[in-house]
Amino acid sequence: MADTDLTIRSVETHRLALRYVHTTINRQGFPPTMREIGNALGYRSPSSAAKIVEGLVRRGWLSHVPNRPRTIIVTAEGAAELTRDFELVAAREENGVGAF
Repeated sequence: MADTDLTIRSVETHRLALRYVHTTINRQGFPPTMREIGNALGYRSPSSAAKIVEGLVRRGWLSHVPNRPRTIIVTAEGAAELTRDFELVAAREENGVGAF
């Protein structure tokens, strides 16, 4: 699925999920569960989080073993996206513009 096929909201949801997964791995040393990802994004169902993770896998930002808990890893492409996202937020803050 190309970026042009996604709404701005879904792209932002993907970025938030990517940041959450990355932060959780760095803090805990292991990835979050689907339920934890869903809770962090305000969803009640782990299946909603699973759909978001599948979208991140399609984008190349995450990798995981389906039907296995805590196997999510941030790929090199995902790390690059996090870096771009961080640089964008920093530039906006420097210019006095809100982060989003």
